[in-house]
Amino acid sequence: MFDNNSPLQPEHLGKWIALVERWPEVAAKLKSEPREIGDLESLSIADMKRKISDMSPDADNIEGLCSMLQSDPRLQPVLDHLVGFEPWVPDTTDSTDEVRQQGDELGRVTR
Repeated sequence: MFDNNSPLQPEHLGKWIALVERWPEVAAKLKSEPREIGDLESLSIADMKRKISDMSPDADNIEGLCSMLQSDPRLQPVLDHLVGFEPWVPDTTDSTDEVRQQGDELGRVTR
């Protein structure tokens, strides 16, 4: 998960674990719609509080959640990988030479 090419850092995992443990209803909504995190992280505090209240009416310490969501590192670029607990897959826009090099390193030559 934390290889050299991955933007995923241990801090992302720690932030996600805190969110899952402290606000499980919000985390459940984000698991089903991981792209929602980008919307949340880009909102003002007032709008974020409203959206969180809509997602999880019984959530407590919404101010704490808002503060955490506005802090670095942002979860938006990596939440899909955290939710699926999958290894990072490089972007398909990698150059052909780079992909060949990766294949060669794995003992496979791609042409």
